[in-house]
Order: sequence, then structure tokens, then C-alpha cells
Amino acid sequence: MLGGDGKYQSYLQVFRNGIIEYVDCWKLSSSKEPLIIPCVAYEEEIIRDVDGYLKLMQALQIETPILIMVSILRAKGLQMSPGPRFHVPRNACIHRDSLIIPDIMIEDYGAEAEHILKPAFDRIWQACGLERSLNYDEDGNWRSYLR
Repeated sequence: MLGGDGKYQSYLQVFRNGIIEYVDCWKLSSSKEPLIIPCVAYEEEIIRDVDGYLKLMQALQIETPILIMVSILRAKGLQMSPGPRFHVPRNACIHRDSLIIPDIMIEDYGAEAEHILKPAFDRIWQACGLERSLNYDEDGNWRSYLR
């Protein structure tokens, strides 16, 4: 996908063995400090994309199990921004350049992307000094309370 500056911001590659590689280089923040992760928008986009890729894989008759991996590169200094209702610890930011989240295994196509991705989102929030993704309720349902 081409950005406004004429440079590619993302790509999707589907391999013959069923691997889907998706890279999105959208900016998480402006160049001003602190660098902010838009906590609702990035989760919404990943949920929507994974849901679409799972439908594609099912249509292509790719057998399960399927592994999903979420990573953030150039992550050092990024902070989660859950809004004024929630306390964020001072200097709570990602302290490493590459945040590589453990694989998530999908056993069947009946699982919903928002439930599949919760452990990955929780890990990203934890890397930012918070307990878990605040976009989920106590029962693990994605609710985006932060809007």
C-alpha cells in the first residue's frame, strides 16, 4: 500500500505453503516525545486484519493449526496511551528495540481473532508497564472502553 509520500507502507505476501507475511510500517506516533501506541486503533487494525487472513486461509483450505506472531520493531521508547481515566506509571515504556511476542497457535477456524490475540496484546501492554490490555473486559471480551 502506498502512503501519501509515495513510499510503500505495508505489504502482504502469501507463500505456497500457507504462510502469510504481513508488514505494516504505519507510524505509531509523531516524531515528538513520548512515542505513543494508539491503543485502540492498533488493536482494532490487527484484529480486523487477522480475521481477514483467517478467512482467506480457510477459503484456500489451509489446514490448522496455524501460528500467529505479532512483533513491533523500533519499539524502544514507545508508550501505551490509554487516556486520562487510567494511571500510567511514569517512564512506563518499552525498553528494547524489538518486541517479539511468542507465537499464538490457532487450533481451528471457529476462534475469533479478538480472543486469539488477547495474549499478544496483554504482552505488549505489559512491555509498556501495564498489567494487561485495557480494551478487554474481565471476561476477556474486546470492548474498547478507551474510546
